[in-house]
Amino acid sequence: MSSMMSKLYVTGKAFGNVGGYIVGAANLIDVIRSYAAGFIFTTSLPPTVLYGARASIRVSIITYSRWRLNVNKYH
Repeated sequence: MSSMMSKLYVTGKAFGNVGGYIVGAANLIDVIRSYAAGFIFTTSLPPTVLYGARASIRVSIITYSRWRLNVNKYH
């Protein structure tokens, strides 16, 4: 049996936003949609919320990259 890799990303409290998304194999996403349908909201989000999530993720990536550069500088 092969293992399935997935990642869950949440853009809620820490990012000052709402929602989240799951990245993984198509068959895993199908299973999640089938068994967790009651927990999944399928309404579309307003564009401002999506832009806010995207901007928060970008800031997070940039901040982490800068932090890693500083850590590597002293080790």
